[in-house]
Order: sequence, then structure tokens, then C-alpha cells
Amino acid sequence: MSKSIFLINNDGSLIELNEEGYESEDLLQRLLAEYPNLLRMDNDEGKPTRWLLVKREMGVPDDQSMNRWSLDHLFLDLKGIPTLVEVKRATDTRSRREVVAQMLDYAANAIIHWPIERIQTEFEKTAGSLGADPGQVLQNFLEESTSPEEFWNAVKTNLLAGKIRMLFVADEIQKELKRIIEFLNEQMDPAEVLGIEIRQFSGGGVKSLVPELVGQTMISEIRKSGNSKQWDEESFFSTLEERNNERELNLIRNLYNWALQNKVKVIWGKGKRTPTFTLFDERDNRTLPIFRIWASEITYLEILFGRYAKEVTELITQESRRDFADRITEATGKNFTDDEIEKYPSIHIATLSENQVKDLLKVYDWYLSILRKS
Repeated sequence: MSKSIFLINNDGSLIELNEEGYESEDLLQRLLAEYPNLLRMDNDEGKPTRWLLVKREMGVPDDQSMNRWSLDHLFLDLKGIPTLVEVKRATDTRSRREVVAQMLDYAANAIIHWPIERIQTEFEKTAGSLGADPGQVLQNFLEESTSPEEFWNAVKTNLLAGKIRMLFVADEIQKELKRIIEFLNEQMDPAEVLGIEIRQFSGGGVKSLVPELVGQTMISEIRKSGNSKQWDEESFFSTLEERNNERELNLIRNLYNWALQNKVKVIWGKGKRTPTFTLFDERDNRTLPIFRIWASEITYLEILFGRYAKEVTELITQESRRDFADRITEATGKNFTDDEIEKYPSIHIATLSENQVKDLLKVYDWYLSILRKS
């Protein structure tokens, strides 16, 4: 059913604006890229969510291809939650099942195949293409709420935990698709599935765009508002047994047992759904970072190069980090760019053999010996 809205002129007269469709899907996509506030939703404080555009037409890889699919937009919010946006007009002839399946394909592969370094690079290219300084754009977005390093680390954390947002945008979201969105959003955690209708009205020489959020229900809000969880050894490994195969579980036990044997400090994470632990060595009232394990459905070892650069730079210089990275490459086959040895790259544990894990731990024996000589 066609709708209308009315604008009131300063003289009290009304301008009637009637609903009309968009000339093209590309027009709506361009509007979102230029005016991301059209994606109107409130954050936890009841304020409008602010968006950082990473890229329009973001390539999504799979196991065989670097750019198997093309996502309409990738945005990040202030919490570093990756938001996958697909734009569809009501006149799109594809079935709602095809549209939803496509988005789920994007999401399932993005959390596995998007390294944080690629997201950073695409953001920098996007800002540069607009003639802006990427660092300044990011600083303006963050407004001192957090540091750039903490922000990018949050993005990586969210990706590894599967904490993403899937957003369907259209001039009209049919009731059948709306119900699918609501159902998925109620069932999925920590991921979120929402829709935004952006209806267009025109008349009297002016146009108006009216966004409306779709998909938030009381059930989904209650389920996603739970408190954080304090993990420990028992809960970590019991959850791992439920989610992962025995081989992967044994590899992580080997990594954990190395920590116990070397008497390093284990700090358990507090993620609501994703168990983690981080290893540190305590020396002279200092807590020196070693590595972190993420154990969602996909398990990762995170190499804390970024923290080495800041916290143990007198022991692990840039040249030493390059040597460190080369040793890890020799042990695991994982290569690192010069840019990555300043950040937080990760290794998918399931891709490692038992011997590779042993060789990797020999590298960390070497690293630990450097820390303990200080």
C-alpha cells in the first residue's frame, strides 16, 4: 500500500510527499555509502549508531577464490562489530530464500577468510579514494572513545567470535522476509540479523528518506543482553569438547600444557560465548605477553606482535620480530608481511599438524628464554 508524508512549510502550508521507488539499486547503495546514518539504529546508550565505511563492493572469499562474492557494503560500528549490508529493492525478483542464503554465505565465509589486515587495508583505500587521510578519518570516527589499535583489535575479536551483524536494506521489506529476519535474530547469538526499510517520498520539488529498523524483538533483545562469562580451565575445555573435534582439542591441550610446564601465567577471558586464554610471563613486576588462544567453532592462536612492539620492545626489536616471524613461518608454513609483524595475526589451529605445534612451541621456548634473560 502506497504511503504519504507531509512537510510543514514555515508559512504553515503543507507539502504532500508520496512514496516512490528508487530508480536503481545502485542509487540506494551510493546513498548508504555517502550517508551511512541512513542505517538508523540505536546503540546500548539509546543514541544513533555511528558507522565507519570499510568498502563498498567488498570481496568475500571462500576456500578456492579470494573474491568469490561481492558484498554491497561493509561497515564497522564503534564497538568494532563488522556489519554486512546487502541492498535489495522491493522489485527484486529473487526469492527471499535466495537473498537470505546469499547473506549467510557471506557471513559464514567472512569470519573465516577476512583477516583483520585486509579490512584495515580496504578501509585505508576507501578513505584515500575520497581524498581523505585514513588516520584522521578513523580518529574523527572514534572521537577518543578508544585508540585505533584497541579498535582494530576489537574488530578482530568480534570476527573471531562470530560477533557480526547482517543487515538487509530495502525500500520495502516484505512481511515474509521480515519474519525470517526476526526468527534468525532470535536464534543467532552472538551474531545479529536485522533489516532496515528506507522508504523514499517525493513531491513539491523535495524528497525525503525515512529509515525504519526491522527484526528486533523482545526475545532477541533479552537473549543478546546477557552478562559476560568468566572462563576457567574446566569450562574452557568442556566447551571445546562440545564444539571441536578431538584432534583440534588435543592440539590446544598441548599448547595449554606447555604453559603449565613453563609456569607462565594464564589469564582466562570473559567473552559471553567465546572461551579464550592469554599467556603472560611475569618478570620484575611486569606482565609480558606470549600468545592468546581463541576457541569458538574455529580455533585460532593469536600472535601478539603488536603487544611485543609496545611492551617488550627493548627485548624484541623490529628486527627481532622479523626473526620471530620467520621462525614461526618455518615451524607452521604461515607467512607474515612486514605490516603484520606490527599487528596481531593469527593461525587457524586446525590447519596445523601435531609436529607443527611442537615446532611452534620450540619457537616460543626461544621467545621465553629471551624474556627470562632480562
